[in-house]
Amino acid sequence: MNETPKLRATKDYQLFSVSKHNREINPSHLRKLKPSMEEYGWIPAFPMLVRRTAKGLEILDGQHRFSVARELGLAVWFVECDNGFNIPRINGSQVPWRIRDYAESFCKCGKG
Repeated sequence: MNETPKLRATKDYQLFSVSKHNREINPSHLRKLKPSMEEYGWIPAFPMLVRRTAKGLEILDGQHRFSVARELGLAVWFVECDNGFNIPRINGSQVPWRIRDYAESFCKCGKG
């Protein structure tokens, strides 16, 4: 990629399609994600990763956030990048929070 990726936002959801290489949309994940996006909107610090194809912009990462944003009518934040990375490898390192993680976080913030 020759240019520095630029953070962009749009409500034109028709520009996007989900990559066939990504996971299927998980309804349980959508239900868990929706309340935070209703409260905070889409946080631009966590944009979708997309790549340009002949058909438009293909979502490489962020299809769940995209689905919730579309449902809520929020702008989607994205960065266009090349396709030189492995989607499962990038997402495979994510570790969900455990109850202990939540408890420790609340205690550190003086809420425990």
